[in-house]
Amino acid sequence: MTAHVQSRLRRVAAAFSARRVGRSPVAAVSWVVVLAYLLVASVGPLAVPGDPLRQSPDALLAVGSPGHLLGTDDLGRDQLVRLVHGARRC
Repeated sequence: MTAHVQSRLRRVAAAFSARRVGRSPVAAVSWVVVLAYLLVASVGPLAVPGDPLRQSPDALLAVGSPGHLLGTDDLGRDQLVRLVHGARRC
């Protein structure tokens, strides 16, 4: 590698260093959000089992209940299960 490429790689690595992220509250919050998203995407289906396409006609547009924490949509599908499985797809 040339000296120019090495110096550029060092600058990029410094931009992503933990000390620099720790100084910026926006960057720290952003990393927490990204890590939380990755955690939900990887462990979520184990914690929130269910079929995202299963419909409950008796729970149409439910606001929130112990059975449906984030409520249901107009077809009676659980929003939390759909959110977790959607994160898995992305």
